[in-house]
Amino acid sequence: MKTNEKINDPLAPLLITTIRERIIIGRLQAWFDKNKNKKITKLLDKIHPNYLSVSRAIIFPWVVIYCVSVEAKYYALAIWFFGWLTDILDGPWATVTRRQTDSGKVLDPLADRIYFFLVLLNSLLLTGLPAYLTHLWYFFLALEMVIPLSYLLLRIGAKKSIPIEHNAFGKLKAFILALTLPFFWFYAPGANWTIMLGGLTLAAFISSVASISFYLLNSLKKFGQ
Repeated sequence: MKTNEKINDPLAPLLITTIRERIIIGRLQAWFDKNKNKKITKLLDKIHPNYLSVSRAIIFPWVVIYCVSVEAKYYALAIWFFGWLTDILDGPWATVTRRQTDSGKVLDPLADRIYFFLVLLNSLLLTGLPAYLTHLWYFFLALEMVIPLSYLLLRIGAKKSIPIEHNAFGKLKAFILALTLPFFWFYAPGANWTIMLGGLTLAAFISSVASISFYLLNSLKKFGQ
């Protein structure tokens, strides 16, 4: 199966084409084709992929925040990763059900940011991370605003629309963030925790800077066309 989406990304063969197209989309398509006459398939086909993105932005963060606030951390962990599962599925779902839209390409990364921002802010307030790590993550939040602001400037000022974030660096960053945040909830002072969180924080920053750089370079290239 092929998708119409063309990705100009040096890491795409490893992180996107292999995982997203060959495994997730291929298996979803095969399942839909095999069960196309069943009621469950017809019911699932009615679920618009944007619903998955919207749920990640307005439902999952508040459920996770509630679970963390009442110390139900393992429930928070399960719901947190289930929320990220919608990020893995909404793109392939749109491809398989032939509902790829420009609004969906904007909504997907926007929902990711809202989901992560809300849960991260709550986690920074409730967990006792070292002050320097807390400040680094506040800086990370500010850094993550570069792409949405650039998108708005191009969309409003220059009247050009360039997808917010669909590159392997961004997907790698999302994966690192999904793994990192639960460590905040279970944090206990100690050298091992500090080293672990320090390494994950560094990896998140590197992947974020790479994602932003790729997006800005790609935007400048398209802006000049």
